[in-house]
Amino acid sequence: MKALAIPLLLAVLFSGCKKDKTQNKGLYLVSTITYTDSRGSWTDNFTYDDQNRISGERSSNSLATYTYAYNNDNTLASVSIMANGALEFIDKFRYTADSVLVQQYAADGITPYLNYAFVLNGKQVVRYIGENNYTIDYTRDSNGNVTTITGHSAGITSTETLQYDDKKSPFADIGLANLHVLFMISDATLGGANNRTKTNWMTTPYVYQYLDNGLPSGARTSYGQSIKFEYITK
Repeated sequence: MKALAIPLLLAVLFSGCKKDKTQNKGLYLVSTITYTDSRGSWTDNFTYDDQNRISGERSSNSLATYTYAYNNDNTLASVSIMANGALEFIDKFRYTADSVLVQQYAADGITPYLNYAFVLNGKQVVRYIGENNYTIDYTRDSNGNVTTITGHSAGITSTETLQYDDKKSPFADIGLANLHVLFMISDATLGGANNRTKTNWMTTPYVYQYLDNGLPSGARTSYGQSIKFEYITK
């Protein structure tokens, strides 16, 4: 299995304007996101360590399981990529003033496999650089939401524009602490503060339901797609 090393150009989350009356207090950490469409349902599941950092991620529509290790400054140190219970790849992260460099190794942690990088502007990712000169440029609004995604590969350029609500994303507080979760998994949020409502290829926006604290509890479209967020509280 080839490990995922190119972030989704057309990752979709759902948002809108309805409110769930569920009462809630304390810290909310998203544990499960369930997506449903005409093909069926699938889930993304997250676990956390005792410092409330994401320690693992698994999607039901993938063979891969990701386990995260952190540096003393809470930045991501490595990602162990498992398939069918066996270690397949290890991604190791190295930080500079304006970039995050990632080398992927085979299971032995020594044999290099591929590499990719994130280019930073302050604390925000503005470019992804992959293998074979594949790049993605991100432009952001004042809240840090990615409003334009422009991919360049083999002389072909593709662009997507995105709109957002004004409510807090479940992953808004991750910052640069786990770029793998923000950019490399399915349905990645790209590190924005808010929830995505619409892209240029959609005819109507997604409608969210919210908890009293403003976090999304779910969403639905007029054509049958839905999403449900479940949280653990501390």
